[in-house]
Amino acid sequence: MTAIRVHTPALYRGLPVTVVGRVDAALIAIAAYATPLERALGVITTEHDGSRTLYRVAGRDEAVATLDEAALLLAALREAKDRGDG
Repeated sequence: MTAIRVHTPALYRGLPVTVVGRVDAALIAIAAYATPLERALGVITTEHDGSRTLYRVAGRDEAVATLDEAALLLAALREAKDRGDG
């Protein structure tokens, strides 16, 4: 399977979130990728539903339709956890 590196519209504490990994294994959302501030935020896995790919954020039950949505969700969840909200 192909390795990916996708820059997403998600931000974590104002830092851009990039998703890297292999779609047949696991993807890791990373804030400030390839900088001294780099921080892993969490894991995203893929699943196939017929002809479409769905993305599941570790610790969440529902899957989302796009990798961008998954990155946005993961960044929001991580910020909530940092604040003590989750």
